[in-house]
Amino acid sequence: MTCEEWKNSQPVKKNTRYPNPFDCPLQVSPITEALYHELNAPALFALRRQFVAVDLETSGLSAEQGGIVEIGAVVYRDGKEAARFQTLVNPGHWMSNEVIAIHHITNEMVQDQPGEGRALEMFAGFLEPFLDRPVYFVGHNTSFDMCFLKAASRRNGISFRADYFDTLSTSRAFLKDARLWNFQLNTVGEYFGITNPQAHRAVADAMVSGEILLRLFQPAGMKHLYKKGESTACRIEEDQKPLCRNIRDALIKAGADPETIRFVGNHQGLVSVYAGRNLLGRFRFLKHKAYLLLPASRAKAFGCSMEECTKDEGSDLSWCRVPFERDDPDPFFISEFVHEFRQLEKMKSRKNS
Repeated sequence: MTCEEWKNSQPVKKNTRYPNPFDCPLQVSPITEALYHELNAPALFALRRQFVAVDLETSGLSAEQGGIVEIGAVVYRDGKEAARFQTLVNPGHWMSNEVIAIHHITNEMVQDQPGEGRALEMFAGFLEPFLDRPVYFVGHNTSFDMCFLKAASRRNGISFRADYFDTLSTSRAFLKDARLWNFQLNTVGEYFGITNPQAHRAVADAMVSGEILLRLFQPAGMKHLYKKGESTACRIEEDQKPLCRNIRDALIKAGADPETIRFVGNHQGLVSVYAGRNLLGRFRFLKHKAYLLLPASRAKAFGCSMEECTKDEGSDLSWCRVPFERDDPDPFFISEFVHEFRQLEKMKSRKNS
């Protein structure tokens, strides 16, 4: 739905108008994570009613020396997507091959696109129909994007003020028990079962950050992930399902609640096994090979050959690969997931005693 279509579909309301972020004094202020816990805080209530997920692609890391090459935004109202905005931007200078390799936006693609000033005016115009409610920007590591918007506004004589909410710092606080490899946008998105259709492009990244915030807004933290009737497998391939079923059966026998067992896969064949918010382990199916991924100290106990992990598998956490036959639905290491589950249960018992 376009911005104009959304506007025409809404009932006529009283003429209440909040400030446009691009029509205010220069200022950028974060909504702190404390507001998330204060469920009656006015700012949080407004954020639940409406927020604008925003993401920028840039020509460098410095807001003063670099420029914006793409703006993407998704408006969410009452938990549902209302409209999208996207434009390429001519940053006014040549981009290096290293930068292009990240977002795949070439110098030729932005050559005939609007400059920063015009792009910001277009973005401000897009926001106009939604000013019946306060506008809060949301994104992953949003301070980076806000610095570029502020610098671009200053360069073009545009006043700018924005309140923003950062899903990166919030995810770090709420997912500290999930033991994710990192808290990058796509890693957190995959944890919640959110697929990024075009990573490092502005609208797609904005959509993922918006969907992450909606998951974090669910009642009782993240317990919504384990309600009855919800799928407990995200992006699991057919050849991975027999192994998942056997791991699930073994965990249930060990006392795990069936409704909290989750298998979260990605497009690269990597599957993470969770009980509640706790990561029990991972395995990976490649074209002709399969690997269990676990700490090197635990792998030595098996007496099996080990291989070095890639970075996304956990090489920075001293994890390693233990190969196994991918056609074997009941491999030797299922007991490893059960062992990890029991260890976590013991830790919980000690905390509660």
